[in-house]
Amino acid sequence: MKQVRLMIICVLLFGFNACSTEDDIHAKVEDGWYNLEDDPSDPVQHYIYQFYRDYQTIIIKDPEVEDYRYNFRKRNNIRIVAPTQEAVLLEKGLDMVKDVFIDIYPDGFKKDYFPYSIIMADSILFLGMEEQIPSYHGFASTNFVAIAGIRSEMSGYTDSDVRKIRGEVNAKFWNDYLSAIKNVFVVPDDFYEVSKKFYGQSDWDWDVVYTPDDVDWHEMGFISYDPGNTSFDDDPVWGGWWIQAPNKSIDISQWLEFVFGTTMEEREALLEEYPLMKKKYEILQGAMKKCGGFDISKLN
Repeated sequence: MKQVRLMIICVLLFGFNACSTEDDIHAKVEDGWYNLEDDPSDPVQHYIYQFYRDYQTIIIKDPEVEDYRYNFRKRNNIRIVAPTQEAVLLEKGLDMVKDVFIDIYPDGFKKDYFPYSIIMADSILFLGMEEQIPSYHGFASTNFVAIAGIRSEMSGYTDSDVRKIRGEVNAKFWNDYLSAIKNVFVVPDDFYEVSKKFYGQSDWDWDVVYTPDDVDWHEMGFISYDPGNTSFDDDPVWGGWWIQAPNKSIDISQWLEFVFGTTMEEREALLEEYPLMKKKYEILQGAMKKCGGFDISKLN
């Protein structure tokens, strides 16, 4: 059956590419391709059945390439490694998925805004980078959100580890799905105006700034620096740190990770101390409330 699914999707993709004059052609994966039957003796399968019944979102515990690679808008350049299909591990993995994603949102929100599927994953890797240690906890695309980290090491996850996963997964969901795909989450220009003059800044007082930690990013309304354009060269003569402030894209991603990956106490302490942080938080809070009344101030 899996091979049939892949063949059908490839045929649909060929037809999609051939009909380039048509706008917004979409095809929905048939629900019948997945096991959505109830099995009260299997807690994971029972939850999958109930969740689809209540929210019309499929939880996929054994993803294959056709579940995530092709989304009829673009080819996702990733490889998802399925969790080991052991009952105990899948139960713990589902508990983590509920903790870092599903249980954060009220019923009405899930019904209105959740994607077609939620994919449980051991790892999410970009193609060509499989030899690297898996570092992506979440990925969102046209019709799914994938959540990685479901492996035997889960038993050793600290609260900080779980919060990091929660932050990344939900940032991807809001930024790459609700905003980029569904266009239901819109970040107002006012949010970016707060730190506009600092975007991309790299002209620090190098007699004072030696490392990224020497910059008070919160004072500028940022969560942190731009990791892709910040580096260290250990050359004894010309080496040292090159440090760059975020751009708009990195700024909103870091902010979304911040609101979902921190405790209420941590957020309140920073917002009280830094006026620009508080201003951006309130703008973001208002924008997110437009999606089913979801209020980030209640996150903990």
